[in-house]
Amino acid sequence: MFEPESYREFLERISEYQKKEFSIGTEQFKLSDSVLKKVNADNTFADFYGDTVVFDLDRDDKDKIEQYINKLYDFVPDCFSERLKGSTLHMTLHDLSSSPQLSKVAAECFENEISLIKNRNFLGNMPKYIKMEATCVYKIYCTSVVLGLKPVNEAEYDTLMQLYNRVDNIRELNYQFAPHITLAYFNRKGFSSDDVPKLERIVNELNKQELTITLSTDNLFYEKFTNMNSYYIIRKIL
Repeated sequence: MFEPESYREFLERISEYQKKEFSIGTEQFKLSDSVLKKVNADNTFADFYGDTVVFDLDRDDKDKIEQYINKLYDFVPDCFSERLKGSTLHMTLHDLSSSPQLSKVAAECFENEISLIKNRNFLGNMPKYIKMEATCVYKIYCTSVVLGLKPVNEAEYDTLMQLYNRVDNIRELNYQFAPHITLAYFNRKGFSSDDVPKLERIVNELNKQELTITLSTDNLFYEKFTNMNSYYIIRKIL
């Protein structure tokens, strides 16, 4: 388990790799195994099963995020796989279990859900809203392009981390929390070097924008998925 981070330490950590000046780095860019698991050869989403705890976004915020996605696909469509539906857009609070094979993850998902039911009153009297602001659009592990987010102040950070840590006690992760919204998965076959400067240019344009997102515990859900475009609300966490 990772040592608790202060708000300052969190900001310092994410600032090391979330840079407004976007560079794809062609020499070291190698498509991740995660894309190969989640995306078919024809760039449609493959069967991929699991569960997660997410903040669904309100309609206005989804519209804002879709504008980012529109620009990426309008400018460099060949860089990406199947487009994410607006209805699936969310900020993940905590990943739980996942696998390309349902039989390998079904038991864990059942255990996760039961644990969440047993601890369904864990929120107590926490604040209802958490205000976030965009850091930048960046790439994660040569898997996807995402919009990074950070709480606007220490109080918002403390609220978010209380929620995160409660879920982490159910299924501990081996990587640190980096709030984000996935915008697009990379093309399963990679993409041309001719597209690299175009991708860098459009992302750098997007990173000139400022954006705030307000998360609500009313929209905090335990969800299951069958691929990266098919999420299903199972129950509210609150």
